[in-house]
Amino acid sequence: MKKIFFLLLGVVAIIIGCSKTKNESVVSLATNDSSVMISGYVPGYRIATLDTSNYACVNRVNYFSLMPDVTGAFQLLSVDSSNLVTLKSQIKAGQQLFVTLGGASAGGNLTTMAKDTVKRSAYVNAVVALCQQWNVKGIDMDWEIFNGVQPDSALFGQLHRQLYAALHPLGYMLTTAIGVAPTSGATSKYLLAKNVVASVDAINVMAYGPNAMDSYGNQATMLQVQNYLSMFVANGVPAGKLILGVPFYLNSKTATPTAQLYSWLVTQAPNLDSASNTYQAYGYNGIKLLQDKVKFVRHNGYGGIVAWEMGQDVVATSPYSLIRSIKTANQ
Repeated sequence: MKKIFFLLLGVVAIIIGCSKTKNESVVSLATNDSSVMISGYVPGYRIATLDTSNYACVNRVNYFSLMPDVTGAFQLLSVDSSNLVTLKSQIKAGQQLFVTLGGASAGGNLTTMAKDTVKRSAYVNAVVALCQQWNVKGIDMDWEIFNGVQPDSALFGQLHRQLYAALHPLGYMLTTAIGVAPTSGATSKYLLAKNVVASVDAINVMAYGPNAMDSYGNQATMLQVQNYLSMFVANGVPAGKLILGVPFYLNSKTATPTAQLYSWLVTQAPNLDSASNTYQAYGYNGIKLLQDKVKFVRHNGYGGIVAWEMGQDVVATSPYSLIRSIKTANQ
């Protein structure tokens, strides 16, 4: 009788243990699953050093970036032309090349351009000419906070609508990059997204950096990401238009410097645990967390993953490569 009792007790324990594991899963599963868009930003200053194997892991490359000059006029520097030539030599058939316009320091010049209807029209015409000259797949707008000032929501919407109207009939795509803070009020990122969703093919959600650090020093946890994406959806953005941004760098609220490349971490911790997401005072996204994010995006109908930025990773042939781990989780 005792043997039967302990046998039943063991079976119950196994059932409870299995149920507990299932309930603690961070990846919500839907009935459908399919591969998603994997893309990565590549700043001009990384072009010369980024290994060609890393390009093979993505569907889309976003060249970062072209900024208007102080008068708001469109400009393509000679170094940008050289970088685009190099990138086009690395992009294979079936891969997409996008050009990013703007950046964290471009807000002032973008405002100068966008608030003047003549300058804005000239800028849009120049963007169309760029797409035709370089035969790129699309344009990615990156109009961020500049000197603590949010983009003007009305100008933000007008510029995107005008770009979309000029680009789409010619077969060029338009995406935009939007952060995750603030989350309420007149400058809410969710409201910003709602205002432009009809004029873009996708929104790259910048779910990383100081605005995505929790009180424990973690950067862009799974729980945070689930909340960010669900709030965008709740504010009228279709899940399929949301591309989740993931960090390829470490960030800290207390350490100096406040940021470090992921490749630096690999040299500091040669036996790096793939399930780890913190190192000293820094928070980052390790291999296991990134793969969980890919699964979450796939299983819940979101549009894809975009990395900031590919040059911060190790070579894709390394077992510690973040971009390779993302590609593997997407297969």
